[in-house]
Amino acid sequence: MVYDLRMLKAIAPINMVNYTPFLLRFVPIYSSKFCVVSASGQFTLMDTSGPLNPPFPHSIELPPGASVTALDVSNSSQAIAFGDSSGLIHLFGASSEVLFNVNSRPTEFADDVSIIFLTIN
Repeated sequence: MVYDLRMLKAIAPINMVNYTPFLLRFVPIYSSKFCVVSASGQFTLMDTSGPLNPPFPHSIELPPGASVTALDVSNSSQAIAFGDSSGLIHLFGASSEVLFNVNSRPTEFADDVSIIFLTIN
């Protein structure tokens, strides 16, 4: 069962035949598309208004014994990041030139700390 917290309503049940869903995240620029991921690293982009049969899932190459523990979609909806139990982040992008944040600003860094050495005579 899927419950859309943005609209506060239940969505029609979605059949997942290929794997057991673990995490789900809506894609920000589409109102009906979402990403479903299993703990073993298979994921599918699905549409609530589309066909009932999900498309073939993609797979993340996880280290032996690791499982997916986190899922997030970038603000631009061009990239999906998966975190695993071994501490790695796996990035899936729509192309080789992915825009992560539509309204990016330059990073502000702190000033360098100058070290003063005192000599005692």
